[in-house]
Amino acid sequence: TDGRLRIFFLPPYAPDTNPDEWVWNNVKTAQIGRKMITSVSDLYSNALTALRRLQENSALVIGFFGDPHLAYIGW
Repeated sequence: TDGRLRIFFLPPYAPDTNPDEWVWNNVKTAQIGRKMITSVSDLYSNALTALRRLQENSALVIGFFGDPHLAYIGW
């Protein structure tokens, strides 16, 4: 690996250190959580829209990595 690979030993369940959890937390609390979902297709549509919004807002996603819990990733 020529020193490019680093291994971090994390707790078995550590959502604060998992960037995926930060994405889902944003989707659930800041976007979908405030909407009335009436069907599975409605949930799917709203989730897709929320994820696309995040995709277009790179500053917000990069901001997730500014938290000390995700410092191990080391941008």
